[in-house]
Amino acid sequence: MFRVIIASSLIGLLALSFSCSSIGRVRNATPTVLNWDLSQQQDLHSIGWENKKPLDNSFQKDNLQEDGDFDLTLKLSDDRILHERIHHIYVTKRNSTITELRVATFPFTLDEAHAKAQQLINYWQFDPRNLAGDKLPIDEWYAKQRQSKGIRDYKFESNKNAAYPSLSLIVAYSFNETKPWFILFQVYWLKPGQS
Repeated sequence: MFRVIIASSLIGLLALSFSCSSIGRVRNATPTVLNWDLSQQQDLHSIGWENKKPLDNSFQKDNLQEDGDFDLTLKLSDDRILHERIHHIYVTKRNSTITELRVATFPFTLDEAHAKAQQLINYWQFDPRNLAGDKLPIDEWYAKQRQSKGIRDYKFESNKNAAYPSLSLIVAYSFNETKPWFILFQVYWLKPGQS
């Protein structure tokens, strides 16, 4: 399962990287409000995307995405709620069932990204260490980024693979010079043995 999640993350990040140029867009005065309850069932009807067209009809026929300005309230099992202003939504489906959901914020400065990541780590009880590399806690990773003088580690990542659904939190570099960081929050409903 872990290999599947890593592979899925890489595919998702690759797809997200194609939209990095759109990460820099400004927020609207009035975002589109999305209230998604995926706590009991994870189907496209639950998010109103049952008729949404895939990215293409061959290789990415099970992938849906939307860019814009969204005020998202996402309810997961155990009354866990993500409420964020986001810019990018990426969904992987199997038939009409959602297997993966990725949402990306608008760009942040490093200070803003650190504060938001710390808030999400505390609320969702993520491991505060960077599991993508040097295993530094988020505060030390942040200090290292501040001292790097333009040479940045690509990301901070923490996962909750033992939970269901499993979760991933990534602070990634957006290539936006003004606000170069964004947060990617990922949810996986894959169960052991599924791919």
